[in-house]
Amino acid sequence: MSEPVVAREVAEIAVQDWEELFSVTMEPDTRETVVRAIMSGRLTLDEGSEEFAYKLRRPIVLENGTKIEEMKLHEPTAGQLRDAAKGKREDFETTLRLIGYITGCAVMDRVGQKDLLTMAAVVGFFG
Repeated sequence: MSEPVVAREVAEIAVQDWEELFSVTMEPDTRETVVRAIMSGRLTLDEGSEEFAYKLRRPIVLENGTKIEEMKLHEPTAGQLRDAAKGKREDFETTLRLIGYITGCAVMDRVGQKDLLTMAAVVGFFG
């Protein structure tokens, strides 16, 4: 990881605050993923809307030249949860569909692995 934009202590406090806000306790590995995303300046939370903003490590370039550089993650609706789990899908496919629904991104298959893992960790706040 390059030089942090946000100090580790500040990032850890942010995660604690977010855990309290969403009434969850994250697993240590998931928590570390989120802390690192905050430290790198890629993850923020708009507490008013309870929506996370995540800056992709590698932007997605669409066929029309449009770049997707940031995704917003919000709490999934019951319908989105139901649709993501339809057909008794594997956990990975369910997670991929769910992130696609809550970000509004139809090209999730182009998202890099590290970005996907970080967004999956953020979804844990809504659990």
